[in-house]
Amino acid sequence: MKNFLDKKISVRSLLVLLLVVVAATVAIAATATQIVATLSPDITIRYGGVIQTPRDYSGNVMYPVTYGGRTYLPLLAISDILGVSLNWDQATKTVTIGSGSGGSTTPPPPTPVPSPSPSPSPGVGSGTIPSAGGQVTVSRETNFTFTPNQSGVWVFRTLNNGNSDPYLTIFDSRGAWVAEDDDSGGGNNALISVILNAGTTYTVKAGFYGAGSGSYTLAVSAAPALPTNGGDVRATSETNYTFTPNRTGIWQFRTSDNGSSDPELAIFNSNDENLNYDFDAAGNLNALMVMPLHAGETYRVYLWFYGGTGNCTLTVSQITPVTIPANGDSLRVSTVSAYSFTPAQSGTWEFRTSNNGNCDPFLWLYDSNYRLITTDDDGGDELNARISHSLTAGETYYVIADYFESDGSGSYTLTVSRR
Repeated sequence: MKNFLDKKISVRSLLVLLLVVVAATVAIAATATQIVATLSPDITIRYGGVIQTPRDYSGNVMYPVTYGGRTYLPLLAISDILGVSLNWDQATKTVTIGSGSGGSTTPPPPTPVPSPSPSPSPGVGSGTIPSAGGQVTVSRETNFTFTPNQSGVWVFRTLNNGNSDPYLTIFDSRGAWVAEDDDSGGGNNALISVILNAGTTYTVKAGFYGAGSGSYTLAVSAAPALPTNGGDVRATSETNYTFTPNRTGIWQFRTSDNGSSDPELAIFNSNDENLNYDFDAAGNLNALMVMPLHAGETYRVYLWFYGGTGNCTLTVSQITPVTIPANGDSLRVSTVSAYSFTPAQSGTWEFRTSNNGNCDPFLWLYDSNYRLITTDDDGGDELNARISHSLTAGETYYVIADYFESDGSGSYTLTVSRR
C-alpha cells in the first residue's frame, strides 16, 4: 500500500485543516522552538484536479516541508490555493485566516483569487471558439468568446509542441474570474476542466506565462456525461465526467481495475468546490466514494490514475442507506457506508467511532435535505471520529462512515447515542 502523503498533498487534508483554522484567529506562541525539517520539492500539490505551485509574495516557489513523519504547507500556500484571506498582525503576532469572526464548524466555499478581467489592449487579439468546441490557434495573447451549446464540464487543453508556455484564464459574462491554469497539462501546457452553463458567454484569455511567446493550439471539448440514473463506463485515461443525477439521494462511485492501474476519484460541485475524493477504499487499489447528491445539479467527477496511466470501469449507482434505530445503536463498519437516522428524541446526539487502533475513521453528517452539517476526523481518541450535534426528533439525518487518508482497510464500531 502506498503512503499517499509521501507523494501528494490531498484535497481532504486541506479541507480538514480549514475546518480547524478557517475564520479563526491563531495566536503564535511566545516561545519558539527550533526544529530540523526537510524541504520537499518532490511533493506534488493537487487541488480541484489541478496541480498547484504555491508562491510567496515575491513569486518564489513555496515547497512543502516534512517533519516528524508529517507533511506541512505554509499558511500562505493553503490560503492562496483555497482562496481564503490571510492577514498578519506584527504588533500582536497573530495570524488571521478568513474573516476572523470565529465559531464556524465548516469552511466557507473557497473564493477564487481574482485575476484582472480581460480588457482590450494593444497587441491583444480576439476570436471565437465554436459553441460545440473545437481547436483554435494562439500566436499572441487572445481573448476568445465561448458560448457553450450544452451545460456540463468543459475541458480546455493547450498543445504547445514544446515551443511555448501557455497560460489560460476563464471569465464569466460579468467579467468575474472562473478558473485559470499554467502547467497542469504537462510539458508546460495548460489544462482547465470546469462546469459551464449553456447559452452563457464566457471569455477565454489565452496567453503565455510571464513574458513568454510562441504559438500553440487550444482544444476545447465537452467532457463525457455519466448516465443520469447511474451505470458503468470504461476509462482508459485521465478523464473528467459530467454527472447530473436524476434523483436526490446517496450515490456511490466505485472503480474496478483488476488491481493493476490504481484509479483515483474526486467529485466537485458547480462552483468547482471539492466535495469528496478517494484512492483505495474499495480495496485492491480501487477507489470508492459514497455521498449525497441532488437531482438536477451538475457535478464534475474526476478520475485519474496514480501511476499516470491505466484503465478501469467506473460504476455509478444510487444506494439505500442502512437505518440506525431511533434510540441509537452500535454498528460495525468494514467499508465506506451510508446510514439514515431519525432520532426518537430531540437533543444532543453523539456519533462516535472505536477503531481498536487499526484504521482512521472519518464521519460526515447531513441533514434531511442532504446538506452537509459537519464532519470529523480525530475528535475522539486514538484517531477516532466524534460528532456531537443537536438533532430534532422525527427528522431524518444521514451519516457517511468513511476513512481518512487510508486505503479503507480495517473495521471499526460506530456508536450512536443521546447525550
